[in-house]
Amino acid sequence: MVTYPNLWDYTHIYFDTTSTEPTSANNDNESSWNLGTWNDYNNSWQDKWCGIKSGTGYDMGCNSNNWPATMPNPIWTFTGVSQINQVYIATGLDANSSNPVCTLTNETPAPSPSPTLTPIPIPTPTPIYGPVLFQDDFETDRSYQWQIIDGAWTRQHIQGSNRYGLILPIASSYAEVQGGDFNWTNYEFSFDMLPIQGADRNILFRVNDQRSTVVPNLNLPVGYGLHMYSYYMWLQKFTTTSAEDLVGAPIPLPNNTSTHFRIQVVNNEIKVFLGNDTTPTIDYTDDNGPHLSGRIALSETTGTIYPTEVWFDNIVVTSLDPTPLPVTKTVLVPGLGASWNAEAFLGCQNNTSSEWNLSSFAEDIYNPIIQTLTDSGWTTLPFYYDWRQAVSTNSERLTNYINESSTQGEKVNLVGHSMGGLVGRGYLEDSSGGRLSNLLTIGAPNKGSALAYPPWESGNLWSDNFIEKIAITLYLKHCGGIGPADKDTIQNTIPSLKDLLPTEPYLQKINTTTLYLPTNPDNQNTWLRDLSDNSWGVRLGYIAGTGFETLKTIRTKDPNKRDSRLGNWEDGKPAGKIFSPDGDGTVLADSAILPNADTSYSINQTHEGLINSIEGMSKILEFLGTPQISNQQTLLSSASKVNSALIVIANPASFFVTDQNGKTKVAKDGMVSFMNPRPGNYKLNLLPKSNNSLLIIAQFLPNGDVKYKEYKLNGLGPKFKTLKFDLQNPQEDILMP
Repeated sequence: MVTYPNLWDYTHIYFDTTSTEPTSANNDNESSWNLGTWNDYNNSWQDKWCGIKSGTGYDMGCNSNNWPATMPNPIWTFTGVSQINQVYIATGLDANSSNPVCTLTNETPAPSPSPTLTPIPIPTPTPIYGPVLFQDDFETDRSYQWQIIDGAWTRQHIQGSNRYGLILPIASSYAEVQGGDFNWTNYEFSFDMLPIQGADRNILFRVNDQRSTVVPNLNLPVGYGLHMYSYYMWLQKFTTTSAEDLVGAPIPLPNNTSTHFRIQVVNNEIKVFLGNDTTPTIDYTDDNGPHLSGRIALSETTGTIYPTEVWFDNIVVTSLDPTPLPVTKTVLVPGLGASWNAEAFLGCQNNTSSEWNLSSFAEDIYNPIIQTLTDSGWTTLPFYYDWRQAVSTNSERLTNYINESSTQGEKVNLVGHSMGGLVGRGYLEDSSGGRLSNLLTIGAPNKGSALAYPPWESGNLWSDNFIEKIAITLYLKHCGGIGPADKDTIQNTIPSLKDLLPTEPYLQKINTTTLYLPTNPDNQNTWLRDLSDNSWGVRLGYIAGTGFETLKTIRTKDPNKRDSRLGNWEDGKPAGKIFSPDGDGTVLADSAILPNADTSYSINQTHEGLINSIEGMSKILEFLGTPQISNQQTLLSSASKVNSALIVIANPASFFVTDQNGKTKVAKDGMVSFMNPRPGNYKLNLLPKSNNSLLIIAQFLPNGDVKYKEYKLNGLGPKFKTLKFDLQNPQEDILMP
């Protein structure tokens, strides 16, 4: 007797017994020894033919009665044989996928006789371009890596190895378990599949967090999948509204036989390999809205044939992305009101061709961090935007900005302050992580802010955030008029304020203890409420401020008749305020929490101080991994409390303003601002660019009052004026000859 190790190795293997065709084949149910046809193939793996060429002549090795019950690890045993001389291997199926095509390939030398030989192992795939992203051989419990969607998935010892799978005992049922990251893009997914019973075998890849319900009785994910029978394989694509078979190919996938697969996805190209084949069984390019990222999933289904039992093993996901480029750029997104566009504001326009810039009254807030990031070695990319528009609109524009400012495969950091943090989160969601490496939100109202309620429901501005007050006041004074129309102006032209409303109950009727949210959907923050917490593989962090009285709850009463007639305060007119010291003066610390953040900081700073104080900027640099700066003086800061401002706007014109100490500020995009201005005379030198120019002088006083005046200037000649700023006796008209 001689033994021979299994050489199945995901091909059909046959043994030639003699150099001349015998007239009869003892124990062979086929007509001839030369591998002929398998008329009794019948979509099963019975009645297989094999033999050996031995020193004692022709001898059959096995037939339908003695074919090994388990594959691929049997030991071939032949009685009455002293030596094996030749082994032939045949592979493939014919075009009709019904009969094997047994083409003889190279002869393989037989081993020396031995009692027992170890089966040939499947080599572990090695990374082609990048690192191993995910792996599980199920020898130890790594269930924490998997998210069970449906079914009772379990790890069991099956046919000599620990494997992962389950038995589906009833018809029209579905099971799924997911692993990995939704942000994966290009990768190789290799695995062993061992079907035991049933007809359906499935695997899924580039799966996202949406579901497709177009296939009856199946809760399939959106992504790609391989649907397999014992003789055929289909590449499938699922969207939320469709399911289609993209391409198919015949394969051998018998029960009780482990088959090795490799799936490679690079951009919109999908390749499927069997075993160690170098030629793909499926090679498909999806040019119709391809899925470009997603995790992996194992799946089992039953139709009319059941039960189904499939087990998986040796799962490895290897990145096929090129070595990532170093992160050198940081995008800075400021908060509401910090961006300015003279054409949009003074023309009361929603769409402009000119770019937005940093507001002169926000320079002291954001210039320090811009300079600090640049001095720390970052290429700093400020994103200024039309903060009047919905946050989702600005997130779309941020997508274009990042794509234009970086190359394919390049990652960037994003630092978003206040509303800028929400704009960054919108980009993260819309682009499934996009080109972000790290995202840091600073004082972002991730659960909204009660300060958005008064302007949204009545056009009333509260002064808790000075920069926002300046920006919105200037816009309303010039474009909306004064009075009841402010609410309509805000809701029609500043929809972003709705995106700042709290998502948790914050209103409380007087003489009650129950908190509530507005009942009118038009006054509810549905965008922020529905924003996903998914990190998409991006490292997240946030900075929250504490120690400053911050509006938490607005106590309400019924609106009076005038308010009702004007449509103000639909959900209750303010009758009191409840503050919490756990906030930055604008945003509560609890609201500043970013879900699924890897890193968090809580510091004793105001809303502005979070981003322009030395402490705040140090935390930003720490999060970005910037080497510690030994000399704190290199961190520029202008974190003093600002509660007053003198704003000068002229258009179309060139001008500059000089204060009483001789400090001159030149207009940028038609504006000059003095923050916490000292009382005294300010000299205005103005050169109109039109016979009819507009001059605006706005005074924001420490007591919350606003003095606003517009002037029409005629002629092209230079104008020399004096502005008399007096805190003790403020006047609306301070323009002097």
